[in-house]
Amino acid sequence: MVSLTHGFDTRSRSAAPEKLRSSATVRKVWICLRVMFGCGMLTDSFANNSRIANSNPGDPLLSCARPPHTFGPTVPGRSGSWTNRTRKLSEWLMQTVSRLHAQANISILYPELPFLERAQAAADDGFRAVESWWPFDAAVPPDAQVEAFVDSIEEAGVSLRALNFFAGDMKAGERGILSVPARLNEFLDGVGVATDIGRRLGVEKFNALYGNRQEGLTARDQDETASIALHRAAVTVSSIDAAVLVEPVSGVDAYPLKTAAQARSVIDSVGLPNVELLADLYHLFVNGDDVPTALRDHISVIGHVQIADAPGRHEPGTGSIRIADLLSLLVSLGYAGGVGLEYLPAGATSAGIAYLADNTELAGILALPVRETEMDNR
Repeated sequence: MVSLTHGFDTRSRSAAPEKLRSSATVRKVWICLRVMFGCGMLTDSFANNSRIANSNPGDPLLSCARPPHTFGPTVPGRSGSWTNRTRKLSEWLMQTVSRLHAQANISILYPELPFLERAQAAADDGFRAVESWWPFDAAVPPDAQVEAFVDSIEEAGVSLRALNFFAGDMKAGERGILSVPARLNEFLDGVGVATDIGRRLGVEKFNALYGNRQEGLTARDQDETASIALHRAAVTVSSIDAAVLVEPVSGVDAYPLKTAAQARSVIDSVGLPNVELLADLYHLFVNGDDVPTALRDHISVIGHVQIADAPGRHEPGTGSIRIADLLSLLVSLGYAGGVGLEYLPAGATSAGIAYLADNTELAGILALPVRETEMDNR
């Protein structure tokens, strides 16, 4: 019997190093700037930023006894004074550290194009990173199909940040196979292929859809199989420093994970630090989860975020989900990962991207791509 833990650090999640999951990163940058420039307009600018101030109540770094006007040689009416320069620097820093970065899900965006042309279309729209569902019909596709997919990403010059494992026949309603005992080996074969792709393209996250409840199988049997499958998948992708995601999903009654708490229970049962929660704000909202509470309660295991609005699953801003507020909450909680745009375009994809970029509330918290022609006009 092969050991499930061989070659992998099985320390508790609390003992594992966390990457960019707390406001400590922001504070370290701030401390460095204070050392470089002293205490003055930077402190004033930071203290006036509600996201940082609210996430660090009582932080002595946010209040400085030295008055702002004592910093640097300020000359009235001179735009090049140190005060103005440091104000601009602090504003730039806050914008940089408090904005999340969008990545295009090419399996759902650009439906007007053949799949292998979508990474290039995303690059043309200004995206530097993309994500994808499993792009093949089988867990182990022909080599030629794998090479064509890899080439499409590399030639577009974008990074593939996230990739789904093989999840069965999605068009027929399947949502994963990892909890089906008879298909465990099929799933693990697919994990091997996905890891090879991830090694070549730098994939950081692999989404493992849990699978629907099956007639003739008990929930206990399926959950035990899922725990084994997720454990082995996490060990495999750890070889390329990647993580496995567990996602609550809406729209399929037989899919058992509908809330963040249910997914967290699965994550905890596996017990490895690189098994994380995919917080798809659309799915959580549609399923009736208390999304703000879910984000607060499970921020320590959130490894990726995806967005779409409801109803309709179209562009953010077309429905009733307060997506900008939820993203701001995530930033205040320390989330600094990617945000996948996983929505059904209401029209042409590029027009929808431009619509998002013009949404000042969303653009204030989410760094969206800008086409070069649009940048020239600005």
